[in-house]
This record gives sequence, structure tokens and C-alpha cells, in this order.
Amino acid sequence: MSATNTTNDDASVVVVVNAGEIPKEIVEEKCAPLYKSIIRRKKAIDLRATGDSKNDKLVAFLSCQSKATKTCIPENKEYAQCHKSFMGMGSYNGKRDCKKELSELYACIVRNGTN
Repeated sequence: MSATNTTNDDASVVVVVNAGEIPKEIVEEKCAPLYKSIIRRKKAIDLRATGDSKNDKLVAFLSCQSKATKTCIPENKEYAQCHKSFMGMGSYNGKRDCKKELSELYACIVRNGTN
């Protein structure tokens, strides 16, 4: 996972992922179409952009992987809770995005897939 820190303020930390960093060997067969939809674009995905179409495609893939492999369930639930709150109220626990929760889900999927 790539990360760029523009300042020390957590709100301005830009966290991006490149879906091409996800090894295709770890992709579950039923999640392959979702994987293909995110790697086809070859663009970095800004994890702060909750609700963006690229972000949503990444979330769909990660959620599929989590369910198919029965791993990262707490991280998947935490992100889903954050997303629901953010879309409904515009914040989650005082934060304006779900980058931390999505970053943790992404890292968990990659880590568990490569073990």
C-alpha cells in the first residue's frame, strides 16, 4: 500500500492504494470480476474518497474477499459501520472520511491472502 503524508495533520494524510498491488493469486474466483474492475483502470484509489465510484469498487472487492475467505470480518464490519454513518450523517466518530477503516481492511485482505 502506498501512502503519502502531506503534513502531520491526520486529516490531510492522503492514503492511496494501487489495486495492482493486490496479488492476483489471492483473488477468490467469485471475486475475480470485482478485482478486474478495479485493476483495469490502473489508477490509484484515494481512501479518503468515501462514496466515490473507484472507492466503492474497491470496497465491493474487499468485502467479497472477506466473505469468501472468512477473514478480516471485524475490519469489514468496522468499515461498513463507518460508511453507513458517513453517508447518513457526514461523519463517523468525528471524522470526515473512512480512510483508516478502509486502509485496515485493505491491509488485512492483502496480509491474509499472502500468508
